[in-house]
Amino acid sequence: MEMGEWKILGETVEEFMVRWNAVTFQLGGLSEFSARKLAIIYIKELKTSLESYGLTLTNFFVNLSRGGSISAVRVADTTTPLKIKEFYRHNLWGTSIPYTVPIALDMSPPLEGKTVLDMGCGFGRLSLLCALKKAAHVVAIDLSEPLIQSLERTARTLHLSNIDTYIMDIENLTLEPNQFDLIYCCEVIEHLINPMKALHLMHSLLKPTGSLILSTPNGLNLVGFKQSLLKILHYNWTSPYGVGQPELRMFTPMTLRSLLSTCGFEIKSLRGAEFLDNLAILYPGSFATGLLQFLPLLFPVIRRIKSELTRFERTIFAKNFGLEMFIHAFPLSK
Repeated sequence: MEMGEWKILGETVEEFMVRWNAVTFQLGGLSEFSARKLAIIYIKELKTSLESYGLTLTNFFVNLSRGGSISAVRVADTTTPLKIKEFYRHNLWGTSIPYTVPIALDMSPPLEGKTVLDMGCGFGRLSLLCALKKAAHVVAIDLSEPLIQSLERTARTLHLSNIDTYIMDIENLTLEPNQFDLIYCCEVIEHLINPMKALHLMHSLLKPTGSLILSTPNGLNLVGFKQSLLKILHYNWTSPYGVGQPELRMFTPMTLRSLLSTCGFEIKSLRGAEFLDNLAILYPGSFATGLLQFLPLLFPVIRRIKSELTRFERTIFAKNFGLEMFIHAFPLSK
């Protein structure tokens, strides 16, 4: 079957991705009508970005569902700090795990009237939702030029004047200190060469009463154990979601707490997520495995079943052993 002929559950890839993103936006707080309208615009701009690289939306989705990213730079070349940055400069990933945005927003303080920084914004799903939810000012930064260009086009289409975008290295920010009420750093810190430096910068950028929402894969579970074993055996250690972005480290709740404390943060709350997906994600590269991430968002029946099965994700056990960690922290000594 040719790439252009792919169908997902009877829909074209574009129809499927519009519906998936619409549900994600709806879970992020938009009405059903507004969420679908935004999803259509979002996917249109995503297609424009991909086409400039000679890629189709189907290329993107198939690679995404298999856990990989599409980049102009090969993973095998990401062996030095310079090459890692070059990878991300041309990165066309920019789409976080479906549940990341709703959980990050659920853990956030009220957004209306706030100044927000979205670090590693990708195509900007989180930035767009913050702007639409009446944040006073949203600053979205990413090292990838095509991702930032895509977000700029979407913001213009929506006539959003409260988003500013910058192509900027997170570890070398040039922003004024003490200006943000809220910083999001979702699925980013594991890719950084110097996460401690980045967290010190985040601390300086937050107002004394500000908050940090941070998410990252949790190394204290089946996926983390597998990655640690592969590292010991000297296999190429990339993302636990499959071949794609170079993932330089995995944190555990203990190591992340220690790092945040060292950088002047106190954790207000920690939440685990997607504990059961540990079992499926042990076998990256499977299209079916990738679909497990999307189907619960698209079908209410599957979502209800999964909700019942994973109710314990909010327990103390799952906080420490979920596939992902979500942390709400605030700065001390400001």
